[in-house]
Formats: sequence, structure tokens, C-alpha cells
Amino acid sequence: MRLTAVMTGVAMLAAIAVARSPTQPVPGPYWIGDFRSGDYCQYATIFQSSTVNPDVGPDGYVPACPQYTPFARDPTERVHLTRRPAPPARTASKWVSRQELRTTDGPWFPGISTAKSTIRLTPEQTLNGPFKMGMTRWFRASFYLPNPGFNWPVSSWYDVFDLHNSVKDTAGNNWPTLALIVDSYGKKTYLAFDLDGVRAGSNGEVVRLLQLTKADGTRVVPVAKRQVTNGRRPSPKPPRAFNRWHTLIVGVRFSDQGKIGDSPGWVRIYFDGKLAYDKARPNVWADETNVWLQLQNYKQHDAPFVDRATSSTIYFADARIGYTLASVSD
Repeated sequence: MRLTAVMTGVAMLAAIAVARSPTQPVPGPYWIGDFRSGDYCQYATIFQSSTVNPDVGPDGYVPACPQYTPFARDPTERVHLTRRPAPPARTASKWVSRQELRTTDGPWFPGISTAKSTIRLTPEQTLNGPFKMGMTRWFRASFYLPNPGFNWPVSSWYDVFDLHNSVKDTAGNNWPTLALIVDSYGKKTYLAFDLDGVRAGSNGEVVRLLQLTKADGTRVVPVAKRQVTNGRRPSPKPPRAFNRWHTLIVGVRFSDQGKIGDSPGWVRIYFDGKLAYDKARPNVWADETNVWLQLQNYKQHDAPFVDRATSSTIYFADARIGYTLASVSD
């Protein structure tokens, strides 16, 4: 241990004991977004259709605190706090964020082609300081997909969680390089993690995390225990997708260099406690200068929902950001 100040013998021994103690607590997250105060003051900005509350958010966004506080628990808002469903176990808060899109609402704001119900942080909140290539951060969020209630576009993009970029790639693309999306393969639909970096398409990957529909297009829902027939065991059931909390943890060492498998950067993804992805790779656009966290219900405004649905709802809870995996884990 190197000490830069003069210390007494007792103080020095105490410092060494603390540094070596196997029971020293793991530093926790530097940011928590669990709504424990019954408002959105842990966040920076609320986004919803400008037609919902035009007197407060005529441009489709409102500072989370204090401007949005009077509306934080108002069920007429598309973004509001509720106690149902109950938050995930071991969460310090009694509140969760309900974020809804309705086809009867106007777009995010006049003249835009998108619709969103989003809560977001500033870059400073997200990173706990300025952005630097090579820095490592870990992000966590829990979400709940109600059925009925959660729907997705028939044939368009749909964004649930992302680290938004501040620059575009060399071709002018500005979609997030790290995002939780809904992705379809034929009639099978998945919640998946979309990754890119440096230049759009040059390092693209999609990691399937949770199956939402089966090969016939019907939703994956709990069924009675399958019986063994003709001596053959049934194929394992996919994980339960709806009406339960899921937890996503993403670790990132930021880099705009190299390629998949050969980069100073990396991304690790844990989904519901299991490692789902772990690769060296670039993960931001070239010459990135900042990123910020967004928890979203976000799509193309005129894209119809599946099953002729007229709305879609997602719940969020217990978001955390820290320097290590341990700092955001239970």
C-alpha cells in the first residue's frame, strides 16, 4: 500500500486492516433509479406524447423534477408511478414506472414520426462524470411485460432500453449502438439485445434473450405440466415471458476501436441472472463523446401493433449504475 500522507502508526495499521479485510463491503451503485420517493426526481427528463398534457409538455418532454412531480402519480399521464404490479423482491421502493403508448395519441411532438413514453438520464448522471473511451460502467434495469397489455409493432422497430449516442456514424445513422429491442424471425418474436459500433452494420449483432411468440405466432404463456408420452420427454418449455419481472444487466468498456473479437472494448450481458453474451468488441460510434441511459416504450408512431392492439404498456423498476458487476447485483 502506498500512502501519500503522514500517518500515525495506529492510523496506518487501521488503514491496512481495512484494505485487507475480507469482509469489507462491496461499493454500491453510484446511481439508483427506483422511485423510492414516489416521484421521478432520480431521473432527468420525462417524454410522452405532447397531446397528453400539452399545458405542461407541449414539446413532448418535461424536466423530471420538480416540474413533473405533480403528475408523477397521475394515471391519466402515459408515464406515471404505480404500486401494481408490486416491485421486484428486495427492492427498497414501493413504486414502479408505468409507461404506455396509445394509438389514439398524437406523435411525440408535432412534425415527428415517432411515439415514446420514456424516462432518461443526463450523460453526467449516466457516467458519474465525463465520457472517456476505455471507461467501464455496469447498467441494470428490471422490467415487466403485462399480458394482456404489452404489444409490439407488426413490422417495425421497437426500443425498450438503450444507451443513446451523442454522435452519428459516418453514414449519418444515429440509432443506439446498445439497445434492448423486439425482433421477429418469421412468426417467432423475441426480446433481443442489439449491438453495433464504429460504423453501422460493420459490427452488428443481435442476441436473443427472451422468446415472446412461438412458431405459429401465438404468445409464449404458462401451460400445465407436460406429460411424458411414448417414453419421450417433451422439449423444455421456454422461460416465462409475461407477467413477471425480468432483470437486464449490461457491462460495457467503451471503445470505438477494432472489431468483434478483437477490440479493447467489451460488452457483457446478464439476463435473469444468466450470462447471455460476453465478447470483446467496439460498442459506440467512431469518435463518440457521450452516452445516456433511457428506459423506453418507443416506436414508429404510425406502425400498427400486433393483434390489432391499440396500446402497449411496460413497467420499469430498480435501475442501477455502478463501476462493477458486484455494485449493481443483489
